[in-house]
Amino acid sequence: MKFEIDWARRYKVRFVASRLFFYLYRMENELANQVNIGKVVAAKLNEVGISTPEELRALGSKQAFLRLQTVDSGACLHELMALEGAIRGIRKCDLPEEVKAELKRFHQLSQKNLSE
Repeated sequence: MKFEIDWARRYKVRFVASRLFFYLYRMENELANQVNIGKVVAAKLNEVGISTPEELRALGSKQAFLRLQTVDSGACLHELMALEGAIRGIRKCDLPEEVKAELKRFHQLSQKNLSE
């Protein structure tokens, strides 16, 4: 009987530990689970102090992109559009044309300022 109780306790501990690990893993990779954001961009965002989708939304795509440029001078227009799409919850190719045009102007200005 004692063996059965220990077995049940071990099973329960393993189950709880596996759920905790899954929860922590999901929290750690929450940005990577957003639309348009992969592991590489999520790692760059974490490097500049953006670790959750809420922080990304609060900061906005343009400010987040400017932060990304501090660690990656080759940050491109596609990353900027991906950030905006992630904030809106849509794929970057589905952004409205006027938003794409505004982001393109912003990117050009940021590249000009970066080169000066």
